[in-house]
Amino acid sequence: MSKLRFGWRFPTWPTDARTRMPTFQAQVEEHLKSLDGLFDSVWVSDHLAPDTPWAHPSGPLWEGMMALAYYAASFPHYDYGTITLANSYRPPALLAKMASTLRLLGRAFQDRLGTTPSDVS
Repeated sequence: MSKLRFGWRFPTWPTDARTRMPTFQAQVEEHLKSLDGLFDSVWVSDHLAPDTPWAHPSGPLWEGMMALAYYAASFPHYDYGTITLANSYRPPALLAKMASTLRLLGRAFQDRLGTTPSDVS
């Protein structure tokens, strides 16, 4: 039987719009340090704008793949993946290169390809 594994989905924007991005980055890094040994993987969503009622749509947010690349290099003991990946905004060759780079930086990368709600007919 397979071992049950757990992952943490970290946000790509602060829950409080007044939080400055350097402070938010420090908070994410502190969480990753404190969760060491408790979680096996780290997951991020690939939203182009915050999708929560408390965050302004034009507020600051990280691009999902770049955030994963940064954290995969900084915390290589986690596996990394995307909850969804807005693949329609990236040419296939670019998307493949981005994923292969993340695989080189971290132990594993798992993607969940998806589309935005506006692409659904």
